[in-house]
Amino acid sequence: MNTKQLRQKILDLAIHGKLVPQAPSEYCYTLLANRNKVFISRQQTVANLIE
Repeated sequence: MNTKQLRQKILDLAIHGKLVPQAPSEYCYTLLANRNKVFISRQQTVANLIE
């Protein structure tokens, strides 16, 4: 495994919450990303209603 592949593997593990033990109160990246998408979508809907 070369350096680039190792970095990618470490990043992948970190993003998926598998690099270190996770506290139950913490969210993994995919849940946070989905929450952000919903939040942005709602903001856009409200902005469209105001226009």
